[in-house]
Amino acid sequence: MSVTTRPAPPAGRPSPDQVVDLWLARFAAAMTTPAAPGLRDLIAPNGWWRDFVGLDWQLASYHTPEAITRFVARAPQFPFLSVRRTDGVGDIHVDTGEASWVECFLTWTTATGEGSAHVRLVRQPDGEYRAWTVLTSLDSLRDRPPATRHRRPRPSRDGALAPWHLRHAARSAFDRPDPQVLVVGAGGSGLAVGAHLEAMGIDTLLVERNDRIGDNWRSRYEALVLHSPVHSDHLPFMPFPSTWPVYPPKAKYADWLEAFGRAMDLGVWTGSEVVHARLDQAAGMWTVRVITPEGERVLRPEQLVVATGFSGHPVTPDVPGLDRFPGTTMHSHHYRSAAGMAGRRAVVVGAGTSAHDIAEDLCHAGADVTMIQRTGTYVMSRENGNSILYEPQFHEDALPLEYTDLRALSFPWPLAMQLAPAQTARIAELDRDLLDGLRAAGFALVMGDPDIGPQGGLFSLGIRPGGAGGYYVDAGASQLIIDGRIRVHSGAGLVGYSETGVLLSDGAEYPADLVVLATGYVSLREGSRFYLGDEIVDQTDSLGGLDHRNERGLQWQPSGFPQLWYTGGGLIEVRPYSKYVALQVAADIDGTNGRKAEAR
Repeated sequence: MSVTTRPAPPAGRPSPDQVVDLWLARFAAAMTTPAAPGLRDLIAPNGWWRDFVGLDWQLASYHTPEAITRFVARAPQFPFLSVRRTDGVGDIHVDTGEASWVECFLTWTTATGEGSAHVRLVRQPDGEYRAWTVLTSLDSLRDRPPATRHRRPRPSRDGALAPWHLRHAARSAFDRPDPQVLVVGAGGSGLAVGAHLEAMGIDTLLVERNDRIGDNWRSRYEALVLHSPVHSDHLPFMPFPSTWPVYPPKAKYADWLEAFGRAMDLGVWTGSEVVHARLDQAAGMWTVRVITPEGERVLRPEQLVVATGFSGHPVTPDVPGLDRFPGTTMHSHHYRSAAGMAGRRAVVVGAGTSAHDIAEDLCHAGADVTMIQRTGTYVMSRENGNSILYEPQFHEDALPLEYTDLRALSFPWPLAMQLAPAQTARIAELDRDLLDGLRAAGFALVMGDPDIGPQGGLFSLGIRPGGAGGYYVDAGASQLIIDGRIRVHSGAGLVGYSETGVLLSDGAEYPADLVVLATGYVSLREGSRFYLGDEIVDQTDSLGGLDHRNERGLQWQPSGFPQLWYTGGGLIEVRPYSKYVALQVAADIDGTNGRKAEAR
């Protein structure tokens, strides 16, 4: 069965079903035979293969038929034992007007697990269809299938099990046994990884610094709502209700995280903090000191997952003159609301997402607001940006999430960056009035990261070394800037405080009663130095940018240090990537990935 999203192929061309049948027959023969004979001829000259723990125990992307064939033939989980079309989902024919292709979903098995594949086939000048993109994604390990659907836990017949509420409480008890995996942080990323690990039968404990799960969202400014649409941000196992707003408020999301932790039966220590962690490589175990409300506890897990997010430790610039400034200054992390600011003067230092949201909140409360913008910011409207970047994949009538995720992940980063300028230009054209108005108001704009992709838009800013940033998805503040209700001073930074306000690097001075420093956070990697120490963190890969695997550095794959993993990212990334982290951790515990043998 074919799902045609655009007009069917011209007469005389094979149908999508026929295209896939012919290609799949040859692909199956190549992928189930050592050395993958004939695979090279099935890949387009500009083809890409993205592997997410499917054939190798990491995330990596390969380009050109020659490089792809070398990778597949040498991959530790090759060859496939079987490969076939996925039941229940049809082929997709896409015609953008400039290009057309046929997409299909496959199911495969290896000696170590089962997985899915997404393939995008393009007609070549010789009339043959070859793969432009292939994604292979591990879904489950043979020896650790998740306890979902047909494998759901069943009640004990002998009455030996304690009632659920007692077993659930024991998971989070102070005197509980050492876990196999310790996850530092119980935000969305940590909870999702924990849920996948527990589903595979791996005893996992999460340690959360806040008093309640979700407080990392509850404690943010009151006006905060999610900036990506709800369709893309579902957590694994527990999608949001269909009644939820497209952009949920932060408190609603926080409560959902808390409910998720309980519903997924996760062991979580709240109000607790990891203060020291070292690996005994000879014993293959971590020694982790945790300060909890009940005292200090030393844990001995085998694996450590860092999931503390990108807003854990604020970066507050050390600026002279603060002692003589009579007003209030705070980092955006500590800002809650604009109550009492009517008629008062506020300066917001920074021009990213938090800076815009806070400036908007202050403006609506009647404050006189000035935004200090040191360098240019990428801006797109929520409506037009999301309609081009998110909605083609994630929408009310999309395929089920397991297939939508495969489609969304099927473009490797280098290829996405090639396509990004055209998307950025389309968004900018739709946002022309908005962008022209911002320029006229003195707001400095960029169309992408100047070093990675000057026209790469949100994609280039999402893979910056050190972590994403430098953009704003407009939810209302831009019009306030255009209308002059939020004043902008661009091209200068904060260099000091005076008796009346702030001093800027170009000599300007602004009076202020309140200064909000929207100056960002210590990165996920750098934040882990507080308990891991420099010796360990310096051995890990750099965060962000594109590494030698053509993937973003450090996150979601081997960190460069044994038995240590980092997970984070935007809400759209939590659901799909958490599964791959959990699968890699499980393979490391069981020795399936061969690293324990290498260590010996």
